[in-house]
Amino acid sequence: EFGGGPLFIKEFRTDDELTKAKADARVNLPWAPFFKSIASDIIKCKATITNPSSSTRMAAFTITSSKDLTVQEPFSVKMDLLSRNPSPKDLALYVICPMTRMTQAAWAKDPERELRIARATTGQAARSVYVATGKDNISRMRQKLDPLRQQ
Repeated sequence: EFGGGPLFIKEFRTDDELTKAKADARVNLPWAPFFKSIASDIIKCKATITNPSSSTRMAAFTITSSKDLTVQEPFSVKMDLLSRNPSPKDLALYVICPMTRMTQAAWAKDPERELRIARATTGQAARSVYVATGKDNISRMRQKLDPLRQQ
């Protein structure tokens, strides 16, 4: 939870800790929808945050299958206060980097995605070169043709 105020976090130090938390919550969906749902709930402010005490927060997420939106499984975590006045480094370490990793984990399941993005980027770069070359050719032709028109 971060909005310019205190920063509460839940840190899973190992894969086993996260796997156990997922199993304890009875989340049976695979990892890709798990990470994607958490990232989506955070980005879209859909996560439910409750205040059990001044030093803790409970965050509740809805893990959803993108293949079947009726399949929804709850996942909750208890977050502890990290800092009442967090630094930008804390924000990057505990919010931005994990969010980036969660998003990349969801994208990693689609090996063709990177290829499609590369093709689109390359195609756009090639079109930009063609347009720039065409504009240069037109400019050079106009420099030669404009004086002839005036004669």
